Amino acid sequence: IISQQVERVVQSNTFSAVQEQLNGINMDFLQSLGTRVNSLLNVTFSGIGNVVGAVGEFMIGIITMPILLFYLLQDGEKILPAVLQVFPTRSRKRMSIVLTEMNQQISSYIRGQLTVAIAVAIMFSIGYAIIGLPYGVTIAILAGALNVIPYVGSFFGILPALIVGFVISPWMFVQVFIVFVIEQTLEGRIVSPLILGNSLQMHPVTILVVLLSTGKIFGLVGLLLGVPGYAVLKVIISHIFDWYKEYSGLYVEEPKIEENLVKE
Repeated sequence: IISQQVERVVQSNTFSAVQEQLNGINMDFLQSLGTRVNSLLNVTFSGIGNVVGAVGEFMIGIITMPILLFYLLQDGEKILPAVLQVFPTRSRKRMSIVLTEMNQQISSYIRGQLTVAIAVAIMFSIGYAIIGLPYGVTIAILAGALNVIPYVGSFFGILPALIVGFVISPWMFVQVFIVFVIEQTLEGRIVSPLILGNSLQMHPVTILVVLLSTGKIFGLVGLLLGVPGYAVLKVIISHIFDWYKEYSGLYVEEPKIEENLVKE
């Protein structure tokens, strides 16, 4: 009797309708799952591609920068005469002074960045020695070398230390991160402003204001080019003001009243 009732239920229209609905739900679920998996794979491969592209650009920058600096230092004296040919003959003397001062500012900035890189390597060496990180000196030197590339270099410089710390223990990973935070604070607030300020003859507060302002307005590009751009702009504005004082005649010191009375 039970088997007959089961057979009737199976053969009924209601059971067939329910079975069709379940089959439809299964198909919809499989299609939705396939769509989600494809979307996830696309996002994953796109993210991997972006990371690989960023790393590739970074490595190209590391390789290209020393070559560019080498040729600039080797042929720097040939660049100035070529640029001066663009200006009128009567303006070349003044423009030669302006371009020379701009070159000095950029050279001072590069020397300052190299000095900061050495200071960064020393600070990391001390920090890693305190926490007992293996290969601390080597990793610190690498971090200092990468620090020549502002801000982006600091991120890539700390990665080897974080990886080594994570492999050793979670606590070592935390200690490496603490060392990084302390180093970044000292570098950003004290070391870089003082060294770059002395190199470029700027007050450390001016360096901080320039970095904060250009970073807020232009983002990463502002952080990279803010200080050297300000140094170059300072030279240009200074010479424009000198030219204005010379030709306007408004800044000529008038004879003192006492001297006029004595002459009379």
